[in-house]
Amino acid sequence: MTSITGRGDLDELVVAFSEFLDTANQAQARKAVRELVVVVDNGAALELAARFAPVADLALDTLLRLWPTAGDPDGYAEALLVPAFRREGRTELTLKRVTSLSGLRHLTMLRTLTVDRCKDITDLTELSALTDLRHLDLNGCAGVEDLTPLSGLTRLTWLSLHRCRPVSDVKPLLSLGQLRHLDLSITRVTSVMDFSAAFPLLDHLNLRGCRSFTSPAQLSGLTRLTHLDVGWTAVRDLTGLTNVPALASLRLESCKQLRDLTGIAAAVNLSELVIKDCPRFQSLRGFGHHPRLTKLEIKGCPDLFDLHGLSALTHLAELRIADSERFASVAGVGSLPSLEKITFENCPALSDVTDLAGLTGAFRLHLDGLGLIRDLSPFASLPGLRGLGLDRCSGLLDLTGLGPRSALQELAVSRCDSLGSPGDPGDLPTLRELGFSGLPLLTDLGRLDGLTALTKVGVRDCHALKDISGLAGTPVTDLTLHWTPGLDSLDVLETCPDLRVLSVDRIPQLTDFPALHSLTRLYLSHLHWESLSPLAGLTSLQSLRMGYLDEVTDISTLADLPDLCELHFGGHHALTELGPLLKMKSLRRLNKSLQMNGQILQGRRDPVLSELAARGLAIDQR
Repeated sequence: MTSITGRGDLDELVVAFSEFLDTANQAQARKAVRELVVVVDNGAALELAARFAPVADLALDTLLRLWPTAGDPDGYAEALLVPAFRREGRTELTLKRVTSLSGLRHLTMLRTLTVDRCKDITDLTELSALTDLRHLDLNGCAGVEDLTPLSGLTRLTWLSLHRCRPVSDVKPLLSLGQLRHLDLSITRVTSVMDFSAAFPLLDHLNLRGCRSFTSPAQLSGLTRLTHLDVGWTAVRDLTGLTNVPALASLRLESCKQLRDLTGIAAAVNLSELVIKDCPRFQSLRGFGHHPRLTKLEIKGCPDLFDLHGLSALTHLAELRIADSERFASVAGVGSLPSLEKITFENCPALSDVTDLAGLTGAFRLHLDGLGLIRDLSPFASLPGLRGLGLDRCSGLLDLTGLGPRSALQELAVSRCDSLGSPGDPGDLPTLRELGFSGLPLLTDLGRLDGLTALTKVGVRDCHALKDISGLAGTPVTDLTLHWTPGLDSLDVLETCPDLRVLSVDRIPQLTDFPALHSLTRLYLSHLHWESLSPLAGLTSLQSLRMGYLDEVTDISTLADLPDLCELHFGGHHALTELGPLLKMKSLRRLNKSLQMNGQILQGRRDPVLSELAARGLAIDQR
């Protein structure tokens, strides 16, 4: 074969390769195929390449990569691709960024075809022969307009014309009666007339981005339709929509003309509804009985004023209204018997939530970005309120105003830049959990002695906090103090006899530790300690978890804690002496530090760890 490495005249090339047809090995046959398929002649070169193909035994994926280089793409597909597809039993094909579909008509064995982002393709005639196709994806074929060649693909069940922007006439598709999934998003389709008669099995329809589509009534009669997306269309409402009993998911996103939900009552099995970024949406009018609709989110609808129209949603459990500038009234919510979680986010005009007083069942309320809340008095009349979260409520001054009749169990306040002190919340006999986070002006915890059920308190990222005396005498059992650099003492915790769990992180001024005889679990991190001697008074401690204590060199105090059975090291750059671990009589479980693991990887396991393992101690396997 070395005698034919030069190109020479094409006819001579064919003759030269012909001489070696019966004697070529695989490598020589592959060379022959690659050189012959690019030849443009009367078909002799391609015929010879096909005769070399069995010896060359090129993988189908390799043959597909050679296809665009073929001098005769149509003949190449028939002579080389068809046998390869049948040999490998392949029925799917993906083409990306090709400029021609020439030869595709021969691949009649295809069941799945993807032509992805092939912007130069304008003619789909080659597809008309692929009558066994079930799945066809023409995503991003922005040159396609005429769908006539698809009309004979009657076995199709899945068709996507996403981003085939010129497409406007979908009448050629009406013969595809087996379709279950049809994506017409970002096309120029304006009408879906006769879809109900043509597509009796259709369950997914995407009209997102069909900006001139205005008539949901044309969808009436699609009795098996479960998912419908009409986002980025010109629908004003759903007037005329009937006989869609299976519709479960409806997306109305960026519908610039949407005013209300008239017509949505036809979707009796609706379980998911997305209403987002609809600038003219004003009313929830239109809801009927939707027993499966348990969650509703409305976001980015600045003209929405109230929630009249929700009363029919008797099974609604979760409601979220966000980014609605004019939303000022919760009227319409108080009669919903199943509501459990309510969120109002970035609704600056909202200050009155008294209409929630009608909710007799237990619910949780989260308010984010409401600047008109000054204290907790707006929530005093809500008998069902069990959890309250206030986030970015910039006008909040204190936590007074609830009153002893409140049944509130959890209260969390975060990122409220105006809150300097909670003040005196008064008697709140059911409040169990209290959280403060990201409060730059918070200096103290106020008076908490009226919180007779308080068991869990969390304070995080409150840099100005200096006084935690409000915890004195409370029944708190679980306390978190993270990133509170203004604190220098935790001595007040000695007056909390029920404290069992404590987490302390990033309190750089903390040099001592109170004798907390009831404490059983402790987490410490980012403290400037050289020794763990401040822990000597923790006589009931059972579990100690440490994050980063890089300055600690002495852990001998741990040997004097009689009940300590679980020890988790984190980052300890300075710790080298592990001998005290051998004196811990109750130790049953040990998690090594990052540094210990690093030494083990270098082949330098500390003998103390080996001895502990020999004793049967449970040591992590990191």
